[in-house]
Amino acid sequence: MPKNTLGEIAMQEIRAALCGLSGARARAEANSLAARYEVSVSRVYDVTRDLRPKRKPRADKGKRRADILEHDGLRFATELRALKHVDPDLAIETAVANGYEIPVSLGTYQRYLREHGLNRQQLRHGCRPHRRWEAANPLDIFQFDISGVKERWIDVTTRRILHVTPLTVSKNHPNKNSNLVPLWKFGLVDDHSRVRYVRFVACDKPNSISVIDFLLPAFRELGIPLVFYTDNDAIIISKRMRRAASILDRAFASSGGFRLEQHAAGNPQATGKVEVGHQIFEKFEKLIGVKYQTPSLEALNEFTVAVCERYNWTSHRETGAQPMLRFRSGHGSMRIPPDVLLDDAFKADEFEVSIRADLTISFKGESYQLPRSPRIAGLPNPFLSLAGRRGIKITIVWPPNADYFVAIHDGIEYELDRVLAKADSAGEYRSVAETRSQQAMKALKESAAARKQAHKEAGTDIIVPGIDVPFAASAQVPDSIAMMPRKKIETNPELLAALGAGVVPPSMVDGQLLDLWSAATVLAEEGLFERNDAGQVSAIDMDWLKSIYAGRDEVLDTELREALGQRVQVANGRVVAMRTA
Repeated sequence: MPKNTLGEIAMQEIRAALCGLSGARARAEANSLAARYEVSVSRVYDVTRDLRPKRKPRADKGKRRADILEHDGLRFATELRALKHVDPDLAIETAVANGYEIPVSLGTYQRYLREHGLNRQQLRHGCRPHRRWEAANPLDIFQFDISGVKERWIDVTTRRILHVTPLTVSKNHPNKNSNLVPLWKFGLVDDHSRVRYVRFVACDKPNSISVIDFLLPAFRELGIPLVFYTDNDAIIISKRMRRAASILDRAFASSGGFRLEQHAAGNPQATGKVEVGHQIFEKFEKLIGVKYQTPSLEALNEFTVAVCERYNWTSHRETGAQPMLRFRSGHGSMRIPPDVLLDDAFKADEFEVSIRADLTISFKGESYQLPRSPRIAGLPNPFLSLAGRRGIKITIVWPPNADYFVAIHDGIEYELDRVLAKADSAGEYRSVAETRSQQAMKALKESAAARKQAHKEAGTDIIVPGIDVPFAASAQVPDSIAMMPRKKIETNPELLAALGAGVVPPSMVDGQLLDLWSAATVLAEEGLFERNDAGQVSAIDMDWLKSIYAGRDEVLDTELREALGQRVQVANGRVVAMRTA
């Protein structure tokens, strides 16, 4: 039936015709009206829903045969539906195949899924109810996110921005041109004022270095926030980033510190302010395609600065204030660290080294001295026992401009001064503090020498089990276990006597393996096979020999000679000869 639109007059006529009708009369009139206006009966019922009496509640309303979260079979099927995205009918069929009982029909099960928010549309929607929140002051929270630029790549040779369609580069058509690199958008927003800092970055895939290169100028311009809020992407919350966070947290401990926070996966609403910023910049990105000559990456970032300036000085529709004014007026002081501190925090090298026997480590061609004292900051010096041990390494964090470095062993960080290693002058040699192992060995040697001297003076010796006394009873065989005698294999004395005269090849005892043609030659030379006029083995003998081999590659000569002893030749129905080896 065509989907016609009902006008206002038609709806009034339908409502007037069904007013006061119920039961069979209402059903017949609804069918008639549907045919007249060329609409479905359900459309007629929708128009007159408020005029018809409500259905009488069912007597068993509220009673269900099973619940999808309590019934084992329905719960198993729902797990497949919600977690593995299996269709409801196949989920029920799989549950039945696994021995579960499904007490409801497919339609009822689908209704249960709708009520629990687990049908197809609800699962695809993926939007979680949430409460809006906002930082109380500027620099309290910075939100950060990375987004790929749609259909915009860069030519690394010309530094020009190119328009790339999904027909040329996509998952099904990967990029094969090494000069083309994807373009990414890095965005930062202050949660309170909505001030934005956005830059474009060209790389195959963002990594921790890309994040650091973006954050350094952003923090220099806006300051260090109390909280850096982002998703749980590994390239953002990297080992280098966590190291930088610990340095900044100690550097600004008096003003609140610095910490990283991540929201749960699959919840983009948590960083909605920076996500909205991506959408805003997508609108301005369309201006790139207006120019006949596409700009370079440097020009694009200059354009990005202009877009940020325009946005930051335009009144925000929610706050009613310009983001930059709200950012500057909302705090008394900005936490902007010196460049040296930021470089130390974000550009510190981290590597593993072995400790040499002289308690030194090497970095970039220089040797640095580790402490040789027995204790470091009140703790036992762990480097004494690690000196000179192969395969044992410690982790070193090396800030580029600091006069210290951090050595990490067993999760404990030791902040050490950078001291270049140098040899002791003649006459100034001093021994290194003894390690715990050395101290223990020294004490054991002293006690062993004292014990030996005491035995010597008393004229006694150490009692050794097995030499001076029997071993402990636990090491003896219990009498309760019955030991069965082992079978003895004895050889032939005559054979031993014959073998003793010289070296005998194993083939004389075990037999020699021969292939078909070698066996035919040997047996013919021994006169056991006949040869024809051409000097070849007769066909009768070869046929018999092939029957003995029966497809085998090699046969023992002892087996052949045993078979020759039982060979019978038959001619014209009677035995003519019997040959033996």
